[in-house]
Amino acid sequence: MSKNKWIAVAIIAVLFTVPFYYAYLNIQGHGGIVQALAMTVIIIAAIVAIILFNKSTGHTH
Repeated sequence: MSKNKWIAVAIIAVLFTVPFYYAYLNIQGHGGIVQALAMTVIIIAAIVAIILFNKSTGHTH
């Protein structure tokens, strides 16, 4: 896999470990703003990871 694909996989791995708890699992514990910010981070990072994963490096085989 290319460097971009490894970076994309790392972003997805971090998404499911760091902000996932605050965005999805801990509904009662924090205020709504924390959940909204965590959800925003997850959505933006997922879009960036998808773009990086699909970005071609320009190499032809």
